[in-house]
Amino acid sequence: MYEQNRISHTGPFDEFDLIEAQMIAMTSNGYIGEGSPDRVDALVWALTDLMESPASLNFTKEFAQTFALATRRR
Repeated sequence: MYEQNRISHTGPFDEFDLIEAQMIAMTSNGYIGEGSPDRVDALVWALTDLMESPASLNFTKEFAQTFALATRRR
């Protein structure tokens, strides 16, 4: 979906820095960063949830709400 430019991020840039750092630390051998990849995990769950219900999808609003809830749970 990133390659198709169907995903864009908006919001506080400090959150993007943290997500990007975790995304970069994901390898074919697993996560090589420090701690838990909690933000990447929340992003994957949010995108999965949105992809499973495309008929009722308001992508920007629904993703923002799902991602915000997922990152607050950690």
